Amino acid sequence: MIHFTPIQCLYNVSNSSYAITDHHKLNPIFHGTHEQIKTIIDKMAKEWKIFSITDLVYNHAANDCVLFQDHPECAYNLINSPHLKAAVLLDSILIQFNRDVTEDKLLSKGISSEIKENHFELIRHYLLDEQIPKYNFSEFYICDIDSQVKQFREQLSKVNHCPDESSYENDNNIQIQHGKYQRMKSFVNLELAEKVYFFKRKDLTTKEQWINAACQALNHRLNILNNLICEKLNQNLTRAIDNCLSACRYHFFSNDGPKYKKISFPATPFVGNYFSYPNGEFKHPDQVNLFIENDTNYQTYVMAHNGWVMNDDPRTNFAEEG
Repeated sequence: MIHFTPIQCLYNVSNSSYAITDHHKLNPIFHGTHEQIKTIIDKMAKEWKIFSITDLVYNHAANDCVLFQDHPECAYNLINSPHLKAAVLLDSILIQFNRDVTEDKLLSKGISSEIKENHFELIRHYLLDEQIPKYNFSEFYICDIDSQVKQFREQLSKVNHCPDESSYENDNNIQIQHGKYQRMKSFVNLELAEKVYFFKRKDLTTKEQWINAACQALNHRLNILNNLICEKLNQNLTRAIDNCLSACRYHFFSNDGPKYKKISFPATPFVGNYFSYPNGEFKHPDQVNLFIENDTNYQTYVMAHNGWVMNDDPRTNFAEEG
């Protein structure tokens, strides 16, 4: 039995058998055609009694895969997966950090391309406290409380009947929804909010008072939800940077790692990029911040391309929402 790795045309950068550039073309190293490969395999089986198998990895594709150029909807991009916008922005910040360190632009911060272990805390501080806060990541997830309460008030003003009591025992069902993950465009179900908050409170007597009470209750709930989101987001961003530092430690200092000597992007980066970008161009985070909101072509061709998370369940879809 001979086990062939994929025989298709491979990515010219990594030459990995699991980064396929064209699923329909034969790797030129075979110097032949699919029919000629078939002839050899048939001969092996019939004359030599040697069977063969090969991997079919239709779910593995290179950054320059022809399929994605023609059908970008096959990938996780920012059109079909807008929840990835913040991840793309974070990726661009890390890429820019790689480039700045490579060019020794952060020496004033004590961070050199010839990285040492004592640089890690400096890097952590620089990314978490100086760079990431510039881009207000929470705006992808929190709602504009004033806008939501205003809409709620307008909605209630059109209601003719105020029920005697709430339809729900508590407001746990009031949760923020993100839609297309546009900045400050998250929202709650105001129809549900009406059933939860708008009712005749015993100590109040007029519709205006009932509306004010309902709006105050919604305002309170939204403040709680926004704060919870910000707290969780900060935890996730901290975890992300700590994971990057762990990966860096492995690549540069671990005895069982490759022991890179110097941060040099893209060959030996602080951390690799998790997305492929239009035309292979790595834009500055300031530009990316605009493109992920306003440039449909950019959103179409930014694609999640690295789905492997060390020591995690390989059956998990890492690009899914949630």
